[in-house]
This record gives sequence, structure tokens and C-alpha cells, in this order.
Amino acid sequence: MRQPTAAERVVSRPPRFGRFDFFDNESTGPWRGEISRISPDYVGWVQSSLNRILGLRLAVDGIAGSATRSAIRTFQRRNGLAADGVLGPMTEQALMRTGAGNPTSASGTLAPSTLPAPAAGSAVGYLKDLPELQTITLAPASPVAKSSGWPGTRLTLVDIYNRLGGLMGAVARKTQVEVAAVLAVWKVESGPYAHVPGKAVIRFENHLFYRLWGTANESAYAQYFRHGGYRGQSGNSWENHKFREEPSQAFRDFHGKQEGEYQALRTAIRLAGENSALQCISIGGPQILGSHYALIGYRSPREMYDAFQAGERAHVLGFFDYCQHNKQVRGGLLPFLRAGDFRSFARYYNGSGQVDFYSGKIQEAYDLARQLPLTAGETATNALAWGQEWETEVSRTSPDYVRWVQSSLNRILGLRLAIDGIAGSATRSAIRTFQSRNGLTTDGIVGPVTEAALVAAGAGPRPSGGGSYVP
Repeated sequence: MRQPTAAERVVSRPPRFGRFDFFDNESTGPWRGEISRISPDYVGWVQSSLNRILGLRLAVDGIAGSATRSAIRTFQRRNGLAADGVLGPMTEQALMRTGAGNPTSASGTLAPSTLPAPAAGSAVGYLKDLPELQTITLAPASPVAKSSGWPGTRLTLVDIYNRLGGLMGAVARKTQVEVAAVLAVWKVESGPYAHVPGKAVIRFENHLFYRLWGTANESAYAQYFRHGGYRGQSGNSWENHKFREEPSQAFRDFHGKQEGEYQALRTAIRLAGENSALQCISIGGPQILGSHYALIGYRSPREMYDAFQAGERAHVLGFFDYCQHNKQVRGGLLPFLRAGDFRSFARYYNGSGQVDFYSGKIQEAYDLARQLPLTAGETATNALAWGQEWETEVSRTSPDYVRWVQSSLNRILGLRLAIDGIAGSATRSAIRTFQSRNGLTTDGIVGPVTEAALVAAGAGPRPSGGGSYVP
């Protein structure tokens, strides 16, 4: 997925910094090891590591103050992580990869932390690890017949569905997402390119390579790469990428040409090594960045790269794993796909710099996909999930639901609405205020899109039931 900048992917809601908030994000479960990561020894290790890697002069005092949090955010941006100033396992691993060494304390060395590996079937597990998904046929039982008179976009959607609709449909039914929405994302991300084993569709991102490696190796980067805003190159950082294999050659464009993408990747590997270079490509049908390897359950960028090169099963399961484990927004990205809120989806999947472009393209492809005679989970109404039952459709007319809306608005907007379960004028006005601030239609009605936005903004668990809420 093509993300403009790491900074643009930062969630607009400001992080909370408390005694534990500083360390507890980036995880789907417990991750502390032999020493406490809220201890002064650990914070001191973080500070000294940041000084060494970023060339700073933080006081190594073991206190997680504003300067330390700011330095963590800088490090996270340069490494393609969510820049929230929170030190979790992914940020810790990135520190160690870039030269920090293992964290230590007075009692000895702490083994590197790892993301938890939940048992198959658990609510926070990875779909790629579930045996039952390894035997589902990729293609649908009933492929869609093509017509030569159809426009190119529709033909591409049919090609994707006929290759992957079986597995997409199975996972879509379990996650309550329309196959049409998944097809639309695939079409926008990788277009008509079919997967070739060993030659997966990739895109090398110069600006991410600069942030991860080039800032500390300026002269070497400058000899081989250019990106927008760098050394007189016009455009935004994600634009106007050029490279050359040797300093004696002229810089040349390479995006849109897979041979060029792989040449740029090989050049980066030669300069910085495999681990850094592979984190700077997006790969496969959903174009997931290699830097997200841990988020989707892989132990290294190389392991993710090999899996995506091997076959499209990893692409499909990796996409759903990415959407459900993505912690840029509470609840992940699946609620946006369920609600058809492609603007919010594009904001977190593609970056806030190009929301209009990507959401428009996804909507266009989705509208065409909805016209196809799909048979594999196209309505996605089954409420089943691995390891747990999904919530039943909520009753938006019930007092319990209205009270949930009221308490959520109080928390998010700092209001003092009466929590009485009555959708009166004050409640409707508050809903319109929330909708206006989040770029939604300001009709004072809580439908699935507004509900998804409330959850994304920090609302607690909703009540369950059945029906629809129109004040």
C-alpha cells in the first residue's frame, strides 16, 4: 500500500502519556520480559539508544519526559512506525535492529521482546496461521464469465475474483466484510497485475528508505536515490522517485516498471542490507509495506517477503491480518470496510495525504464490483468468527444504545449530556458536531459510518441487539 509519509499516518487523536501508556501500545498481549519496562534502567537504555542512533543529547536520567517521547516519535517516523511516542515491542525491536543492542538492567540483560504468538483460533491470532485456511481453494467454485465489451476496470475485478474469490469469500464471511470491498482495494493497489511466484508485484519507496537508512548514510543515499523534496527534486516525498544502479549513470524513473522496482530493491540491498531494504517495499495484491511484517505475524521482513513471493494465499490472509491488527485506530480497519466508509479506510491504509484520490478510486471499483454476479460471500452477513462469535447487529433504537452514544460523545467531545437513553435535541446536536469534526454527513443520525467513527475515536464497546437508530 502506498503511504505518503509515516508522519501522515499518525492518528489525529493525541496520545495519552501516563505511567503505563508510555510503554503499553504496539501489542496484542503481554510482552514484558525479565525486567520492568517502566523502570529507570529501561528508560535509561531507551535514552542512550536514541542518543546513539539519532545523534541526540538526551539526559540519560531514566525519566520518560517530553524530550524522550519526542525523540521516540522521531525514531518511529524514520522507521515507518506509528509515531505515537509509545515504546512497545515493535519500536523496541526497531531500536535493536538499528544498533541499540539488548536492553540491560542492574540484574542483567533482557532478551529481545517479541510480539505474542497466540494459539490458533484465539481472538488476537493471525489468520495466516490457521490450518483450516490453508486448504480453502483460492478460486471461487463459480467463476464469473467475462464479456469482451466490458471496461478494463470491470475485467480486472473479474480476473481478481476468479483467482482469489474462494479464499476472499471465506474470510469475508467470517469478518463481515463484502467481497466487493476487498476486490476494490485489490484493484486500486495492484491493478491488473497477476501474481507470478517469485516475482510478486512490489513498489520500492525511496522516501521510506531515506528515512530508515539514508539519513544516517547521506552521501551513499545521494549517489543512488532521489525523491520529492530531496536535493532539489520537486514534489512531495512520495513522488518523483528516481534511482541509478551506478554513480556513473543518469538517474531514471522506475515506478510502474517491475523490472525497475526490483533493480531499485537490489541496489538498496547492496547498500543497506536485506533487513532495511525489504522494509521499504510494498508487496503483493494488497501492497503491504515490509515494515509491517510483525503486525501481520512474521518474524522478519525476509519471512514476510518469502511468503508473499510464494503465493497469493499469504496476500489475502495478510490483508485481513493487517486490517484487524492495525492499531492506528481503535478496532482496526475492518469496521470502515464493513460500513463502506472508504474515506476513513484510505486515510489509515494509504495515508492522509491522498485520501480523496484513493477513496475515490476504491469507491469507483467497489460500485463496479457490486454489479458482478459474485457467489463467494458477497453480502458477508454471516456473523461467525474464529475463536469467538461476532457481535450481533446492534439495536440503534434501544435506550442502552442511545446511552452508549451519549456517554461516548461526552468522552470524545468533553460534553455533559444526560445519560438518559433519550435521543433528544441535545444528543442530536452533539452527534452533528461529532460528524462535522470527522468529515461525515452532519444529519444527526448514528448509522454504521458514524458508529465506526465513534469507535475509532475512542468510544467503548457498544451494546448488542437488532434494528436501526434514527433519532
